[in-house]
Amino acid sequence: MLSNFIQQRVHSMMGQKEPMGKMYQVFGLDILLDENYKAWLLEINDHPSMDIFLCKNVMGCNHKFCPHSQVDIHVKQKLLTDIFKLMLQPGKKLPAD
Repeated sequence: MLSNFIQQRVHSMMGQKEPMGKMYQVFGLDILLDENYKAWLLEINDHPSMDIFLCKNVMGCNHKFCPHSQVDIHVKQKLLTDIFKLMLQPGKKLPAD
């Protein structure tokens, strides 16, 4: 199952050390759906981008005149909201939308 595979990969990325205290980390999962809607894990990012700019410059841009990606804004605001809900209310499930 894909979730077991992802869990194994995340554990291998973190090493065999047991975390001390409460720690949180956001992972980015790049998943491809084929024509039969089968999910294929492409990669796991341990530091996914939280950038919201549609920037043509690769390096050195201050983004002063770059447009914003509305998709990135929507997805990343939802992600951050859910992260803070999890951190501030441990043991409770997130409400369904």
